[in-house]
Amino acid sequence: MSSGSDRSSHPGGPPEPASPTRDELLAEVLGETIHRGRQDPESLLRAVRDWKAETLANRGPHLDAERFADLVAVVLRQRLGEKAAKLPAPLRREVADVLWNDPISRGRIERLWAAVDATP
Repeated sequence: MSSGSDRSSHPGGPPEPASPTRDELLAEVLGETIHRGRQDPESLLRAVRDWKAETLANRGPHLDAERFADLVAVVLRQRLGEKAAKLPAPLRREVADVLWNDPISRGRIERLWAAVDATP
């Protein structure tokens, strides 16, 4: 017996692939981040330096929640490649907000911002 949400009986064509849930996306991001975290840290550092140099040129030196959300997007693109595009903007924003609002994480973020030299 089939339920109304059964995609295999989609009339007029093949079934649409199921969209991943928020938890599935987070699990995938975490798995990829852990896996890729062991790969080429220099390329991530270069990407962050390049982004910071551009950011300083366009918006000044202050790091805030909005700018940090942009940095999260840079890191996710660097670590996940094309998979980063599957993450909805609100989910990326939620990840950034959680990290930004945690006092321990925030301290690390601010130290990273201060330590990342904008020049190679």
